[in-house]
Amino acid sequence: MLGPIDILVNNAGVTLTDKLEEISEKGWDYNLAVNLKSVFLLPSSYSRDEEAKKWFHYQYYFIGCQNKWN
Repeated sequence: MLGPIDILVNNAGVTLTDKLEEISEKGWDYNLAVNLKSVFLLPSSYSRDEEAKKWFHYQYYFIGCQNKWN
């Protein structure tokens, strides 16, 4: 069995590369689901498991990079 988690990295992310007028609502919803919902779900799930540890806290660091593939 592994020991306790010391660091938690949420490395999920997608980028919309279409022009604003070409982005569908479905594409926009997918983008939000991956980029925002995952930021909520991962640490909130972890924090429930770690409630016995009164010291648990987390910080968010956002690093963005956009790639345009032609």
